[in-house]
Amino acid sequence: MKNFISLLVLLFTAISFAQREFHVFPKEANITIGTPNGNGSITNPWDLQTALSQSSENVNGGDVIWIHEGVYTGRYRSVLQSTKTNKVITVSAFKNDKVILNGNVDDKVNYVLQVNGSNVIYKNFEITYLGDFSRLQSDKNFKAAVGINHQKGEDCKFQNLIIHNIPGSGFGSWKATSGTVIENCVIYNNGYQGKRGHGVGIYVQNQSDKIRQINNNIIFNNYYKGIEVWSATSGSKLEFVKNVNLTNNIIFNNGLPAGKHVDNLIIASKDAEGINIAKHIKVLDNVLYHNVDFTDNKNYGYGTSLALGFSGNAPVEDVSVENNIIIGKNNGLNILHAKSLVFKNNITYTGYIHFNPSVLLALNSSGLDM
Repeated sequence: MKNFISLLVLLFTAISFAQREFHVFPKEANITIGTPNGNGSITNPWDLQTALSQSSENVNGGDVIWIHEGVYTGRYRSVLQSTKTNKVITVSAFKNDKVILNGNVDDKVNYVLQVNGSNVIYKNFEITYLGDFSRLQSDKNFKAAVGINHQKGEDCKFQNLIIHNIPGSGFGSWKATSGTVIENCVIYNNGYQGKRGHGVGIYVQNQSDKIRQINNNIIFNNYYKGIEVWSATSGSKLEFVKNVNLTNNIIFNNGLPAGKHVDNLIIASKDAEGINIAKHIKVLDNVLYHNVDFTDNKNYGYGTSLALGFSGNAPVEDVSVENNIIIGKNNGLNILHAKSLVFKNNITYTGYIHFNPSVLLALNSSGLDM
Protein backbone atom coordinates (compact mmCIF):
# COMPACT_ATOMS: atom_id res chain seq x y z
CA MET A 1 0.00 0.00 0.00
CA LYS A 2 2.84 2.39 0.86
CA ASN A 3 4.46 1.77 -2.52
CA PHE A 4 1.13 2.35 -4.25
CA ILE A 5 0.66 5.71 -2.49
CA SER A 6 4.20 6.76 -3.38
CA LEU A 7 3.51 5.89 -7.02
CA LEU A 8 0.35 8.01 -6.97
CA VAL A 9 2.26 10.93 -5.48
CA LEU A 10 4.89 10.68 -8.22
CA LEU A 11 2.19 10.42 -10.89
CA PHE A 12 0.30 13.48 -9.65
CA THR A 13 3.57 15.42 -9.37
CA ALA A 14 4.50 14.54 -12.96
CA ILE A 15 1.08 15.58 -14.19
CA SER A 16 1.22 18.87 -12.32
CA PHE A 17 4.57 19.77 -13.91
CA ALA A 18 3.76 18.49 -17.42
CA GLN A 19 3.80 20.94 -20.31
CA ARG A 20 0.38 22.18 -21.26
CA GLU A 21 -0.49 23.60 -24.67
CA PHE A 22 -2.98 26.37 -25.35
CA HIS A 23 -4.21 27.67 -28.70
CA VAL A 24 -4.99 31.08 -30.16
CA PHE A 25 -6.88 31.86 -33.36
CA PRO A 26 -7.83 35.22 -34.91
CA LYS A 27 -11.22 36.67 -34.12
CA GLU A 28 -11.86 36.84 -37.86
CA ALA A 29 -10.75 33.26 -38.69
CA ASN A 30 -12.72 31.49 -41.42
CA ILE A 31 -13.22 28.22 -39.55
CA THR A 32 -11.99 28.26 -35.95
CA ILE A 33 -12.47 31.59 -34.16
CA GLY A 34 -10.63 32.69 -31.04
CA THR A 35 -12.85 34.19 -28.34
CA PRO A 36 -12.57 35.60 -24.79
CA ASN A 37 -14.88 32.78 -23.67
CA GLY A 38 -12.65 29.95 -24.89
CA ASN A 39 -10.61 27.66 -22.68
CA GLY A 40 -7.49 27.64 -24.84
CA SER A 41 -8.11 24.21 -26.31
CA ILE A 42 -7.71 23.51 -30.01
CA THR A 43 -11.50 23.21 -30.39
CA ASN A 44 -12.35 26.20 -28.15
CA PRO A 45 -9.37 28.57 -28.51
CA TRP A 46 -8.67 31.98 -27.06
CA ASP A 47 -8.31 35.23 -28.95
CA LEU A 48 -4.83 36.72 -28.64
CA GLN A 49 -5.49 39.32 -25.94
CA THR A 50 -7.26 36.77 -23.77
CA ALA A 51 -4.26 34.45 -24.04
CA LEU A 52 -1.82 37.22 -23.15
CA SER A 53 -3.96 38.22 -20.14
CA GLN A 54 -3.78 34.85 -18.37
CA SER A 55 -2.58 34.76 -14.76
CA SER A 56 0.14 32.37 -13.59
CA GLU A 57 -2.61 30.25 -12.04
CA ASN A 58 -3.82 29.40 -15.54
CA VAL A 59 -0.63 29.58 -17.64
CA ASN A 60 2.76 29.06 -16.03
CA GLY A 61 6.32 27.90 -16.64
CA GLY A 62 6.61 25.01 -19.09
CA ASP A 63 3.35 25.90 -20.85
CA VAL A 64 3.13 26.86 -24.52
CA ILE A 65 0.68 29.26 -26.15
CA TRP A 66 0.44 28.45 -29.86
CA ILE A 67 -0.68 31.30 -32.13
CA HIS A 68 -2.21 29.88 -35.28
CA GLU A 69 -1.89 31.33 -38.75
CA GLY A 70 -3.56 34.61 -39.52
CA VAL A 71 -3.52 38.39 -39.15
CA TYR A 72 -4.16 39.65 -35.62
CA THR A 73 -5.23 43.27 -35.97
CA GLY A 74 -5.09 45.35 -32.80
CA ARG A 75 -2.89 46.46 -29.92
CA TYR A 76 -1.90 43.85 -27.34
CA ARG A 77 -0.58 43.78 -23.78
CA SER A 78 1.00 40.71 -22.21
CA VAL A 79 1.07 40.13 -18.44
CA LEU A 80 2.11 36.49 -18.69
CA GLN A 81 4.55 35.49 -15.95
CA SER A 82 6.19 32.23 -14.97
CA THR A 83 6.55 31.67 -11.23
CA LYS A 84 8.30 28.31 -11.63
CA THR A 85 12.05 28.20 -11.20
CA ASN A 86 13.94 27.58 -14.44
CA LYS A 87 10.70 27.16 -16.43
CA VAL A 88 9.44 29.69 -18.95
CA ILE A 89 6.19 30.29 -20.77
CA THR A 90 6.53 30.13 -24.57
CA VAL A 91 4.39 32.22 -26.92
CA SER A 92 5.05 31.14 -30.50
CA ALA A 93 3.57 30.81 -33.94
CA PHE A 94 2.24 27.29 -34.35
CA LYS A 95 4.72 25.13 -36.28
CA ASN A 96 5.38 26.89 -39.63
CA ASP A 97 2.28 29.10 -39.51
CA LYS A 98 2.63 32.72 -40.63
CA VAL A 99 1.42 34.94 -37.81
CA ILE A 100 1.21 38.73 -38.20
CA LEU A 101 0.38 41.23 -35.48
CA ASN A 102 -1.00 44.23 -37.37
CA GLY A 103 -0.97 47.42 -35.30
CA ASN A 104 -2.61 49.64 -37.93
CA VAL A 105 -5.69 50.51 -35.89
CA ASP A 106 -6.99 53.66 -34.21
CA ASP A 107 -6.05 53.16 -30.58
CA LYS A 108 -4.97 55.32 -27.64
CA VAL A 109 -1.99 53.12 -26.72
CA ASN A 110 1.28 53.66 -28.58
CA TYR A 111 2.49 50.09 -29.06
CA VAL A 112 1.58 47.00 -31.03
CA LEU A 113 2.72 44.61 -28.28
CA GLN A 114 3.52 45.64 -24.72
CA VAL A 115 5.23 43.13 -22.43
CA ASN A 116 4.92 43.50 -18.65
CA GLY A 117 5.65 39.97 -17.40
CA SER A 118 8.70 37.83 -16.59
CA ASN A 119 10.22 34.57 -17.81
CA VAL A 120 8.43 34.38 -21.15
CA ILE A 121 9.75 33.60 -24.63
CA TYR A 122 8.10 35.35 -27.59
CA LYS A 123 9.11 33.92 -30.93
CA ASN A 124 8.43 33.16 -34.59
CA PHE A 125 5.94 35.89 -35.52
CA GLU A 126 5.80 39.23 -37.31
CA ILE A 127 4.91 42.69 -36.02
CA THR A 128 4.04 45.39 -38.53
CA TYR A 129 1.49 47.85 -39.92
CA LEU A 130 -0.56 46.59 -42.85
CA GLY A 131 -2.38 48.84 -45.30
CA ASP A 132 -2.06 52.60 -45.60
CA PHE A 133 -0.68 54.78 -42.81
CA SER A 134 1.21 58.04 -42.52
CA ARG A 135 4.86 58.44 -41.60
CA LEU A 136 4.71 62.25 -41.59
CA GLN A 137 4.65 63.85 -38.15
CA SER A 138 3.04 66.94 -39.68
CA ASP A 139 -0.07 65.01 -40.75
CA LYS A 140 -3.11 65.85 -38.64
CA ASN A 141 -3.96 62.25 -37.73
CA PHE A 142 -0.41 60.97 -37.35
CA LYS A 143 0.39 58.98 -34.22
CA ALA A 144 3.71 57.33 -33.48
CA ALA A 145 3.88 53.79 -32.11
CA VAL A 146 6.48 51.19 -31.18
CA GLY A 147 6.49 47.57 -32.33
CA ILE A 148 7.38 45.94 -28.99
CA ASN A 149 7.38 47.96 -25.79
CA HIS A 150 9.06 45.80 -23.13
CA GLN A 151 8.18 47.96 -20.17
CA LYS A 152 8.93 45.71 -17.20
CA GLY A 153 9.60 42.09 -16.29
CA GLU A 154 12.85 40.14 -16.11
CA ASP A 155 14.41 37.27 -18.07
CA CYS A 156 12.27 37.41 -21.19
CA LYS A 157 13.49 36.27 -24.60
CA PHE A 158 12.49 37.61 -28.00
CA GLN A 159 13.53 35.25 -30.79
CA ASN A 160 13.04 35.02 -34.54
CA LEU A 161 10.74 38.01 -34.71
CA ILE A 162 10.30 40.25 -37.76
CA ILE A 163 9.53 43.85 -36.78
CA HIS A 164 9.07 46.26 -39.66
CA ASN A 165 7.13 49.22 -41.07
CA ILE A 166 6.12 50.60 -37.69
CA PRO A 167 5.67 54.43 -37.54
CA GLY A 168 8.08 54.65 -34.61
CA SER A 169 10.75 52.49 -33.03
CA GLY A 170 10.89 48.77 -33.64
CA PHE A 171 11.72 47.69 -30.08
CA GLY A 172 11.97 49.48 -26.73
CA SER A 173 13.67 47.38 -24.04
CA TRP A 174 13.66 49.52 -20.92
CA LYS A 175 15.58 49.75 -17.66
CA ALA A 176 13.32 47.49 -15.55
CA THR A 177 13.61 44.52 -17.94
CA SER A 178 16.88 42.94 -16.85
CA GLY A 179 18.08 39.62 -18.22
CA THR A 180 16.38 40.21 -21.57
CA VAL A 181 17.66 38.37 -24.65
CA ILE A 182 16.87 39.72 -28.13
CA GLU A 183 18.20 37.36 -30.78
CA ASN A 184 17.79 36.23 -34.37
CA CYS A 185 15.35 39.05 -35.12
CA VAL A 186 15.03 41.14 -38.29
CA ILE A 187 14.15 44.78 -37.56
CA TYR A 188 13.83 47.23 -40.44
CA ASN A 189 12.01 50.20 -42.03
CA ASN A 190 10.64 51.49 -38.74
CA GLY A 191 10.17 55.18 -38.02
CA TYR A 192 8.66 58.40 -39.28
CA GLN A 193 9.65 61.78 -40.68
CA GLY A 194 9.61 65.00 -38.70
CA LYS A 195 12.23 67.74 -38.93
CA ARG A 196 14.56 64.72 -38.87
CA GLY A 197 14.02 61.00 -38.91
CA HIS A 198 12.58 59.40 -35.77
CA GLY A 199 12.37 55.76 -34.76
CA VAL A 200 15.24 53.39 -33.95
CA GLY A 201 15.61 49.67 -34.43
CA ILE A 202 16.21 48.89 -30.73
CA TYR A 203 16.37 51.30 -27.80
CA VAL A 204 17.89 49.48 -24.83
CA GLN A 205 18.56 50.32 -21.18
CA ASN A 206 19.38 48.22 -18.11
CA GLN A 207 19.54 49.10 -14.42
CA SER A 208 20.32 45.58 -13.19
CA ASP A 209 23.57 43.68 -12.75
CA LYS A 210 22.12 41.00 -15.02
CA ILE A 211 23.59 41.08 -18.52
CA ARG A 212 21.32 42.14 -21.38
CA GLN A 213 22.01 40.09 -24.55
CA ILE A 214 21.43 41.37 -28.09
CA ASN A 215 22.66 38.68 -30.47
CA ASN A 216 22.49 37.67 -34.13
CA ASN A 217 20.00 40.30 -35.25
CA ILE A 218 19.77 42.09 -38.60
CA ILE A 219 18.80 45.75 -38.17
CA PHE A 220 18.63 48.16 -41.10
CA ASN A 221 16.93 51.10 -42.83
CA ASN A 222 15.24 52.51 -39.76
CA TYR A 223 14.45 56.22 -39.92
CA TYR A 224 16.81 57.04 -37.07
CA LYS A 225 19.51 54.96 -35.39
CA GLY A 226 19.99 51.21 -35.47
CA ILE A 227 20.59 50.43 -31.78
CA GLU A 228 20.69 53.01 -28.99
CA VAL A 229 22.25 51.89 -25.71
CA TRP A 230 21.46 55.28 -24.36
CA SER A 231 19.70 57.66 -22.00
CA ALA A 232 18.82 61.26 -22.79
CA THR A 233 17.83 61.85 -19.14
CA SER A 234 19.91 64.03 -16.83
CA GLY A 235 19.62 64.14 -13.05
CA SER A 236 18.03 60.71 -12.59
CA LYS A 237 20.45 59.74 -9.75
CA LEU A 238 20.35 56.19 -11.10
CA GLU A 239 22.55 54.06 -13.38
CA PHE A 240 20.55 52.36 -16.10
CA VAL A 241 22.78 52.22 -19.19
CA LYS A 242 24.96 49.28 -18.25
CA ASN A 243 25.60 45.55 -18.55
CA VAL A 244 24.76 44.99 -22.20
CA ASN A 245 26.41 42.55 -24.63
CA LEU A 246 25.97 43.02 -28.39
CA THR A 247 27.29 40.07 -30.38
CA ASN A 248 27.14 38.96 -34.03
CA ASN A 249 24.63 41.57 -35.17
CA ILE A 250 24.49 43.07 -38.67
CA ILE A 251 23.42 46.73 -38.51
CA PHE A 252 23.40 48.91 -41.60
CA ASN A 253 22.05 51.98 -43.43
CA ASN A 254 20.05 53.37 -40.54
CA GLY A 255 18.76 56.89 -41.13
CA LEU A 256 18.65 56.32 -44.88
CA PRO A 257 14.82 56.45 -45.26
CA ALA A 258 14.92 59.95 -43.72
CA GLY A 259 17.65 61.03 -46.12
CA LYS A 260 20.67 61.00 -43.80
CA HIS A 261 22.89 58.17 -42.59
CA VAL A 262 23.09 58.25 -38.78
CA ASP A 263 24.58 56.02 -36.09
CA ASN A 264 24.11 52.33 -36.65
CA LEU A 265 25.08 51.88 -32.99
CA ILE A 266 25.47 54.48 -30.23
CA ILE A 267 26.56 53.75 -26.66
CA ALA A 268 26.32 56.82 -24.43
CA SER A 269 24.48 58.81 -21.79
CA LYS A 270 23.53 62.48 -21.65
CA ASP A 271 23.58 62.72 -17.85
CA ALA A 272 25.23 66.06 -17.07
CA GLU A 273 25.67 65.00 -13.43
CA GLY A 274 27.84 62.04 -14.41
CA ILE A 275 25.92 59.44 -12.40
CA ASN A 276 24.18 57.53 -15.18
CA ILE A 277 27.18 56.42 -17.23
CA ALA A 278 27.18 53.88 -20.07
CA LYS A 279 29.36 51.12 -18.63
CA HIS A 280 30.16 47.40 -18.67
CA ILE A 281 29.22 46.95 -22.32
CA LYS A 282 30.70 44.56 -24.88
CA VAL A 283 30.49 44.98 -28.65
CA LEU A 284 31.83 41.77 -30.17
CA ASP A 285 31.92 40.35 -33.72
CA ASN A 286 29.36 42.71 -35.24
CA VAL A 287 29.15 44.17 -38.75
CA LEU A 288 28.23 47.87 -38.79
CA TYR A 289 28.12 49.65 -42.12
CA HIS A 290 26.73 52.31 -44.40
CA ASN A 291 26.86 51.83 -48.16
CA VAL A 292 29.77 53.97 -49.24
CA ASP A 293 31.36 54.81 -52.57
CA PHE A 294 34.65 56.47 -51.70
CA THR A 295 35.27 57.40 -55.33
CA ASP A 296 32.28 59.77 -55.15
CA ASN A 297 33.20 62.98 -53.33
CA LYS A 298 29.53 63.65 -52.63
CA ASN A 299 29.54 60.60 -50.36
CA TYR A 300 31.83 62.22 -47.80
CA GLY A 301 29.00 63.36 -45.55
CA TYR A 302 28.21 62.48 -41.97
CA GLY A 303 27.71 58.74 -41.60
CA THR A 304 28.72 57.23 -38.28
CA SER A 305 28.51 53.47 -37.86
CA LEU A 306 29.69 53.40 -34.22
CA ALA A 307 29.47 56.27 -31.71
CA LEU A 308 30.81 56.06 -28.15
CA GLY A 309 30.14 58.74 -25.55
CA PHE A 310 28.10 61.93 -25.78
CA SER A 311 28.51 64.09 -22.67
CA GLY A 312 31.93 64.98 -21.25
CA ASN A 313 30.40 64.53 -17.80
CA ALA A 314 29.39 60.94 -18.59
CA PRO A 315 32.22 59.26 -20.54
CA VAL A 316 31.72 55.59 -21.36
CA GLU A 317 33.41 53.23 -18.93
CA ASP A 318 34.54 49.60 -19.23
CA VAL A 319 33.44 49.26 -22.86
CA SER A 320 35.02 46.58 -25.07
CA VAL A 321 34.84 46.84 -28.86
CA GLU A 322 36.49 43.79 -30.40
CA ASN A 323 36.53 41.88 -33.70
CA ASN A 324 33.97 44.10 -35.46
CA ILE A 325 33.76 45.41 -39.01
CA ILE A 326 32.98 49.15 -38.92
CA ILE A 327 32.29 50.91 -42.23
CA GLY A 328 31.04 54.47 -42.50
CA LYS A 329 31.37 57.66 -44.44
CA ASN A 330 33.40 60.50 -42.98
CA ASN A 331 33.30 60.14 -39.21
CA GLY A 332 32.44 56.43 -39.45
CA LEU A 333 33.91 55.84 -35.98
CA ASN A 334 33.06 58.56 -33.49
CA ILE A 335 34.60 58.31 -29.98
CA LEU A 336 33.65 61.47 -28.11
CA HIS A 337 34.14 60.73 -24.42
CA ALA A 338 35.66 57.59 -22.89
CA LYS A 339 37.09 56.84 -19.46
CA SER A 340 38.07 53.23 -20.07
CA LEU A 341 37.84 51.48 -23.41
CA VAL A 342 39.26 48.41 -25.13
CA PHE A 343 39.23 48.73 -28.92
CA LYS A 344 41.08 45.97 -30.74
CA ASN A 345 41.05 43.58 -33.71
CA ASN A 346 38.45 45.69 -35.52
CA ILE A 347 38.44 46.51 -39.23
CA THR A 348 37.49 50.17 -39.69
CA TYR A 349 36.92 51.71 -43.13
CA THR A 350 35.98 55.39 -43.12
CA GLY A 351 36.96 58.85 -44.29
CA TYR A 352 38.33 59.66 -40.85
CA ILE A 353 37.96 58.68 -37.18
CA HIS A 354 36.83 61.31 -34.70
CA PHE A 355 38.41 61.44 -31.22
CA ASN A 356 37.68 64.27 -28.81
CA PRO A 357 40.69 65.61 -26.85
CA SER A 358 39.36 63.97 -23.67
CA VAL A 359 39.66 60.56 -25.33
CA LEU A 360 43.26 61.20 -26.34
CA LEU A 361 44.01 62.43 -22.80
CA ALA A 362 42.49 59.26 -21.35
CA LEU A 363 44.50 57.21 -23.82
CA ASN A 364 47.73 58.84 -22.65
CA SER A 365 46.95 58.72 -18.94
CA SER A 366 45.08 55.44 -18.60
CA GLY A 367 46.71 53.26 -21.22
CA LEU A 368 43.59 52.46 -23.16
CA ASP A 369 44.03 49.59 -25.59
CA MET A 370 43.14 51.14 -28.92
